[in-house]
Amino acid sequence: VRTNALRLVPGEAFIGYLKVSGEALAGVTIPRAAVVRTEGMGWVYVLNSGGESFTRIPIVLDHATEAGWLVSEGVTTNDYLVVTGAQTLLSEEVKASLKAD
Repeated sequence: VRTNALRLVPGEAFIGYLKVSGEALAGVTIPRAAVVRTEGMGWVYVLNSGGESFTRIPIVLDHATEAGWLVSEGVTTNDYLVVTGAQTLLSEEVKASLKAD
């Protein structure tokens, strides 16, 4: 077997993009660092209207982009997302729920 030009090896993960015909998708691009994964889903933390707490919002991770994930529901361009420290918030949330049990 000859070496391929991209030097991919069997079992290696990679992301590919295909241009397809049809209407462009509308939505918000979520940076990868803002996404946490738990309970088999993707989530982001959004700053509440009072500006003093965060709410974890589920998002669908169907549309990967070079900049992150294109999300069409649950998040708007007016929302403030946690990008640095999102995993820490999830850890604290889980820790608090364990103490409550």
